[in-house]
Amino acid sequence: MKTIITILTAVVLSQALSAQTTIIPDANFEQALIDLGYDMGTPDGSVPTANISSVTYLQVANKNISDLTGIEDFAALDTLQCQLNLLTSLNMTQNTALTYFTCFNNFLTNIDVSNNAALATLSCGNNQLTSLDVSNNSALATLHCGNNQLTSLDISNNTALATLDCSDNLLTSLDVSNNTALYYGLDCANNLLTSLDVSNNTSLWYVYCNNNQLTSLNVNGAADLRWVSCENNQLTNLDVSGAPALGRLYCSNNQLTSLDLSQNIYLSELICQSNQLTCLNIKNTNLLDPAVWHLTSGRWNPMLACIEVDDVALVPTPWPGYLSGWGFDSTASFSTNCNNACSSTSGSPCNASFYPYLDTTQTNMTYLIENSTGNNLAYFWDFDDGNTSTQQYPTHYYTNYGVYNICLTVSDTVDSCQDIFCIVLTIDSVQKAFFEYTVIVVPQEPITGMNERYENDITRGVLIYPNPTAGILHIKGLEGRKTLLYDSFGRLVLRLRSNNIDIQHLPKGVYFIRIFNEDGGVYSQKVLKE
Repeated sequence: MKTIITILTAVVLSQALSAQTTIIPDANFEQALIDLGYDMGTPDGSVPTANISSVTYLQVANKNISDLTGIEDFAALDTLQCQLNLLTSLNMTQNTALTYFTCFNNFLTNIDVSNNAALATLSCGNNQLTSLDVSNNSALATLHCGNNQLTSLDISNNTALATLDCSDNLLTSLDVSNNTALYYGLDCANNLLTSLDVSNNTSLWYVYCNNNQLTSLNVNGAADLRWVSCENNQLTNLDVSGAPALGRLYCSNNQLTSLDLSQNIYLSELICQSNQLTCLNIKNTNLLDPAVWHLTSGRWNPMLACIEVDDVALVPTPWPGYLSGWGFDSTASFSTNCNNACSSTSGSPCNASFYPYLDTTQTNMTYLIENSTGNNLAYFWDFDDGNTSTQQYPTHYYTNYGVYNICLTVSDTVDSCQDIFCIVLTIDSVQKAFFEYTVIVVPQEPITGMNERYENDITRGVLIYPNPTAGILHIKGLEGRKTLLYDSFGRLVLRLRSNNIDIQHLPKGVYFIRIFNEDGGVYSQKVLKE
């Protein structure tokens, strides 16, 4: 009887002891835990469970670990970094507190995160994954799964996703229409994609989709998009007019025949070489602005005979650059009106055009930027107060406040055409003994006032976003004592003290914001209301 009791006691004690330890079959994993102070001595195949159950942060990268068995008893684990090991499989379903997980540069063929609802960051690139299920990870904000063997990726449930890198896989399709929180970037380069639509990703900053098989790329509607790189695809058409914030466009080695960039006023980098371009319009961009650093390469487009620009005199000869490939082929010429499919004035050989530009450092003055196109133009300005001018760049003085319909008529004596363009200028009542309001017509925006973005050196670190916007402007990096918002005619439309400016009720158009800080400094910037 004593023998039986002794045996039963031994079994119970053995089970109790087993319940208090966690099996760690990989000696390198256990050694890493010993090094971190969670175990003692030399590896013996287990660690005390009490030593690891409350651990929230575990970094065991580059330890030659091939098996992470035992990780399930890290019940409180919030962050796990196990990259640069020899792992082939990972099951994280017991680690329900996990929010940050990096396991890149292993030999993983399977990862199970199906029970990790709190997971916000997953970095599993440079493995051998053929599938990845993140459908239950609704909190996922950052996903890096590049350089695997994925043939599909369903991220439709990951509506919090802000950054996605799925480059260097075998993806044939990618649907990001539900991922409206994407803002920092989308990298899907080096896949087998035939189409990509980011029109629903209005906050997205950059898209890298090089080296696919794209025949369709839709970026219209991506209002905050700054950088598109779609080189080495099969695109025959590319419309970026609906991406007004675009600053960089790399689209070389496609099959593009035309490219109209006249709506992309912030564009300062263009690489469009090795296409089949017959027309290119770079009017209104920064590509020829001597005050803006720019990079342009359009070589190896042998059928590109005419490039449409704002001013031929601004075209550098020879084209400067760090490499001989920058610039355009010697067979390409430049004109303000190429009269082809890319022309801003296509269908009409002359076009009357001007727009108002406000310099808020001047109380009673508005510039009109004249940018009409045509050959041998004759000009006729009607200022709607009984005064006219036939000069191209007149200066006019209004002596009474009111609403004036300013019209410009241009006549092209070569192509026998005529065009008229008008705007409404409202001059508000000013309580002065003597009133005079000046309108100055010039060929380009002056480098003063609103075009000068800072005074008293307060510009560093200031960000106004999103710009363009249809809703609320946010100011970051500057606490303003007073914020003023003017419309394009110089009328004050908002006065407030806030770093969040709601302009959704205002009409579409150009506005100018001025922020005054406590030290008397002034920050000025042009914003676009969509």
